[in-house]
Amino acid sequence: MKRTAVFLFLLISVMSLNAQVFRSNQLGQKLEKADNIAEKGVFLVEEGDTSFLYVDGSLFWTETKLQNTSDETVIIRKYEKSQDEITRTYKDGRLVKESVTSSGVTATDAYGYSDGKLIFVSSDNDSGSVSVSSFLRSSDKKDVIGISDDGSVRFLSDKFSFQNDLILENVAPGLVTNGEHRILENGDILIIEDPHTQSVYSPKGLLLSRRTKEKLVSYMYDDDYLIRVETTEGTSKIVENYSDNKPYDRYEYENDVLVSHTVFRPEGNIKTMYSQGRVVAVVYYRKDNRTIDRIEYN
Repeated sequence: MKRTAVFLFLLISVMSLNAQVFRSNQLGQKLEKADNIAEKGVFLVEEGDTSFLYVDGSLFWTETKLQNTSDETVIIRKYEKSQDEITRTYKDGRLVKESVTSSGVTATDAYGYSDGKLIFVSSDNDSGSVSVSSFLRSSDKKDVIGISDDGSVRFLSDKFSFQNDLILENVAPGLVTNGEHRILENGDILIIEDPHTQSVYSPKGLLLSRRTKEKLVSYMYDDDYLIRVETTEGTSKIVENYSDNKPYDRYEYENDVLVSHTVFRPEGNIKTMYSQGRVVAVVYYRKDNRTIDRIEYN
């Protein structure tokens, strides 16, 4: 009887204020217009800049909207039973600050944006503790690809990883970089590491070439297996041939003229020396490939 009397008092009070009533849910969404508040269900009542949410005939929370400036709005929500209070500040339609007061303790979150995209959240409370969460976004679509919580990074995409305070992007299978990169017309990937160093990778992540200020190293493959490495530095050129990912011989050139040919062997390398295209000596090394076993001259 007492509950019914209280409900009738609330109903009369609301209706006398000429307020608008909507069927709602606990999120405070306006689902459809209602003639009045029923004793069962969730209803939202709007009166000017103040809203009231009723659940089964009892006031659940009260929300007041304040227009501080033309671009800043503050919404204060107070829960009837717990007396907890939430204050949200919006600027240009984006949430920039949220304070929650519960049991006498206030915690505040501040939100930062760049080009309309959320990039960080800074949190603090009455105890003085502060934490910062940053949102890592891709360079092209600006999608969130990870979250940094006080330096601890959690990635939401397997395209990126984190190492030694650097964000690394997986641009191809087995190819990870933090440098500037672009896709060439033939599909190869050019990575510029610094003004004097750049590398080219295949779409499969195979290193094709690496150019520095002093030299150019080119890599050749057969069915993704390395078969040759060519190194050019000034007037010198070295060609190494590979089998089963191991070098088996090497040619050295000076001004495009062959000067030596080395055959790699477990029992010791053999190096043939040339002069003007003719063999002048053959050097046989011992197993350590530093000690000379013998030299045969032509």
